[in-house]
Amino acid sequence: MSRIRLHIDRLVVTGLGAPDRRGLVAAFSQELARLLERTRPSAAGSEGRIEARPIALSPAAPARVVGNAVARAVHGALPGIGKGGPHG
Repeated sequence: MSRIRLHIDRLVVTGLGAPDRRGLVAAFSQELARLLERTRPSAAGSEGRIEARPIALSPAAPARVVGNAVARAVHGALPGIGKGGPHG
């Protein structure tokens, strides 16, 4: 199995209150790892910037819910997954 290396320079989450940052990052990392085990991105276009589609959540959403939703949006924006994958 090939290894995936993902570097996220900046993750911008706007329009929400200040959820627990560590909890959000932990949930994001765990959910994205789980999704990448199920569906891997294509190698083509694997470098560069991706832009995930907007998500709508309650301002009171717990950090875990926000992190999971952001991970699903990022996963769906990866090359070869988007519209052709299970989330798009």
